[in-house]
Amino acid sequence: MRISRQDLYRLPLNMLVFLVTSISGASIYYLMGGQHGSEAYQTLYDIIPILA
Repeated sequence: MRISRQDLYRLPLNMLVFLVTSISGASIYYLMGGQHGSEAYQTLYDIIPILA
């Protein structure tokens, strides 16, 4: 399935949507107290930032 010249705007638009989704998800994770590394899942309460 090829993308026509009229639909080429969709490629950067889709990449922008994925970028915004990823950055906002990471921001919410860190705002809720999430951490990275081995400390990220030491207790049961560490699941809250993941679910947020």
